[in-house]
Amino acid sequence: MRSRGKKDKKSSLILNVVILVGVFVLVSSLLRWAPISQLSSKMMLHVFHYDYSSSTIGNVELRFDESQKEVAFSLADQIPDYDQLSKEWFGDLSIPELEVFVIKQGELPDPIVRNANGLFFPFTNVIAINSSLPEEERVHALAHEFAHFYLQSYLEQQNVKETDLPDWFHEGVAEAFAHRFAPLPFYEAIHMWKVVPYSEMDMKDQAFGTSERYIMAHFTVEKLLANHGTEVLRYLINGTKVRDSFSKSFTVVTDEKLSSYHTFLERNEEFTNNMSEKLVSGGKDNEVKQELLKYDNEQGPYYYDAPSVYRLLQSIYKQEQNWDGAISLFLKERQYLRATPFEWKEASEFALQMEDHDRAKKYARKAVVLAEGSGGKEFEEWLVEVESRSKDKE
Repeated sequence: MRSRGKKDKKSSLILNVVILVGVFVLVSSLLRWAPISQLSSKMMLHVFHYDYSSSTIGNVELRFDESQKEVAFSLADQIPDYDQLSKEWFGDLSIPELEVFVIKQGELPDPIVRNANGLFFPFTNVIAINSSLPEEERVHALAHEFAHFYLQSYLEQQNVKETDLPDWFHEGVAEAFAHRFAPLPFYEAIHMWKVVPYSEMDMKDQAFGTSERYIMAHFTVEKLLANHGTEVLRYLINGTKVRDSFSKSFTVVTDEKLSSYHTFLERNEEFTNNMSEKLVSGGKDNEVKQELLKYDNEQGPYYYDAPSVYRLLQSIYKQEQNWDGAISLFLKERQYLRATPFEWKEASEFALQMEDHDRAKKYARKAVVLAEGSGGKEFEEWLVEVESRSKDKE
């Protein structure tokens, strides 16, 4: 009897373990199904942040820790501008109500947001933003997630599935949208630049440089917008619905093959090195300038080699004393790299040559701020000189 009791107890234990494992597998499977997973995330956000304050702004329910009220409302101030750009890209949308959580990270990362900049949950219309980010990154994150919200709203309005469009298109649209409100320098996110066809552009595979994929997707959408206007996004989406194929829609809308379109993203060191050698060897500056301008125009608004092209053109413009052109290229280069105090001082000098005293002072102040705490006396003296010259001209 005793041995049978042990056997029954052992069988019961095994059965309980099997049931427990089965329940775990079932719940895990359900959580992989997006609607259930996102509903769970929404519930967890409310549970973990039950004490958050809330404020209704239009169709947005803003939720925030009271200590982050100023940050939350500063972000919310951007929303009308987001709505305006959304109209330009997607037309008039029937926008559902949206919850925006401005997450204050504690000692441990938020269990939902973790260390992400932001997340959008399309099935529950919830956005969560990491408020611990620097201001510019916060704005970029919120604009990025709002772009996903607008794009998803348009897809639902057109009865198009999210999965009918490639991931790179979703992320490229969101990055292009966000860049208009917070243009973070591209090169700070670039560690490698391995261009692949769009069919191989996995936006989630960390092993292949996800950040570079986002920038490539962004550059692609910017080129589409520049070449075909803001309607191109709607044309591509609606064409995908009609033809049941994004690639076919792409060819019809752009007159280009998607399979080879990625080649504009590839680096062209041979070209930039050749242009540089021509300038060093005393080539005709005007001919080099025309080649550089032509290349820049063909590449589109953003491309990997742009800073090299801009620097070469700047050197020509300085020779020509085309200070306005030099400043314009200097500012375009800032999309890729942050400037040093010396570079801002040089831009201030260009502006002063043009007798544009407001810009000269603005750029001189930037140099002072950047050099603060690291021996900025030279830049402080330059600012004093610029302000003195400005008074003399008044």
